[in-house]
Amino acid sequence: MISQVPEMTSKLVDVLSEPAIMMLLGIVSHTLKEVIKQRRKDIQEGKKALTTLKTYLYQRRYSVIVMIIGSLVGFVVLYQMNELTALNAFGLGYIANSIGELAASSAERKVSQ
Repeated sequence: MISQVPEMTSKLVDVLSEPAIMMLLGIVSHTLKEVIKQRRKDIQEGKKALTTLKTYLYQRRYSVIVMIIGSLVGFVVLYQMNELTALNAFGLGYIANSIGELAASSAERKVSQ
């Protein structure tokens, strides 16, 4: 078992060096951070029903769509510019959630005016 550790580590590094995987990890990590932040807010406000990942995604379904489209467009742009690295892809995925929220809230404001 111990002798397999270097081989397993090498395979893990190979997988994590794939930009698409890193973009997805960036999206997932930022989304989970936001869910945790919302749950803390729910607890402070004394809510009985805490936010789950499912309710978070459902409540923000339009910003999730914008996030996915934006991530894919950004991925293609980085690829076309020969700037697509695992680190750039992770950063793209991580900020895509914030950009999706910003775009969705901006659209909601314009609709309500």
